[in-house]
Amino acid sequence: MTKAALRAQIRATLGAMEPVARDQASAAVFRRASALPEFTNATSLMAFLSLPDEIDTRNLLMAAFSAGKRVAAPCADWDARAMRAVEMRSIDDVRETGPHGIREPANGWQGGVIPRERLELILVPGLAFDERGARLGRAAGFYDRFLAQPGLGATRMALAFDCQIVERVPTEPHDQGVDLIVTESRVIRPA
Repeated sequence: MTKAALRAQIRATLGAMEPVARDQASAAVFRRASALPEFTNATSLMAFLSLPDEIDTRNLLMAAFSAGKRVAAPCADWDARAMRAVEMRSIDDVRETGPHGIREPANGWQGGVIPRERLELILVPGLAFDERGARLGRAAGFYDRFLAQPGLGATRMALAFDCQIVERVPTEPHDQGVDLIVTESRVIRPA
């Protein structure tokens, strides 16, 4: 299956999810992810600010703030096709921006950055994942470029619904995978 076909398939599946099922699955992912040592031991992390069809990261962000962790969220420069980890001060330190309705830290590109070398955990979004840790993004390439930067040693934790786990994600040499995947029913640790 091509990347485009898999994206279309998963988008349709996510679009058909009932809101109650989405909320229940997000709560289960939160419970699993927040109990993992990769989360509990991290002192600084970057987490995506969920789109409506993604796992809701709000509870995980609140847990991180409550635990005194440094929290960043991605901020994109669409012209440069670049992304940086902009520090947030609270869960409400967010604005919606850009042509795609992406949520990002309120200070935007001008906000304080957590240097990539200091990040210990990155919560990675995606449309589909496989048990090898391959990830299919939304086709803009921001995460692939960010995760490929030298000096980035953070654990890459994907948060996904069970329906986003597929037999095989088509990959190209530039595609960046993840270290673990947390769904509502399991934790996948690629070999």
